[in-house]
Amino acid sequence: MMEATSLHRPNERWTHTDRHGHIHQWWTNGAPATSYHPTDHFITPTLHWVQTGIEYFEDGAEIPIGEHRCVRCEEKVEPGYKADDCTQYVPGLTRYLINGRSVSKEEYLRRYLEEHPQ
Repeated sequence: MMEATSLHRPNERWTHTDRHGHIHQWWTNGAPATSYHPTDHFITPTLHWVQTGIEYFEDGAEIPIGEHRCVRCEEKVEPGYKADDCTQYVPGLTRYLINGRSVSKEEYLRRYLEEHPQ
């Protein structure tokens, strides 16, 4: 397992109603977000990002800057973010070794089952 604790991640409890009554919130897996896991993909389908300018790194590389706006009325909306309040983990890389030699998952499982019949 690898640690994936974040200082800036979507706040699944965030909702915002703009001045025109449009509701904005984080979505994941095709529905409003009700929980958080670091492997989930979060979107705000009612917002779009608009570039408002350019800043520059000290090496001259451009950094686009902008803001999120409601797709219906163009009102500026700041999506809600937060830091994790506990350590988060995700599965890491998997390696299979037999006698120090790297093998595929399939070969490892085949040989394991040969040596440990059920």
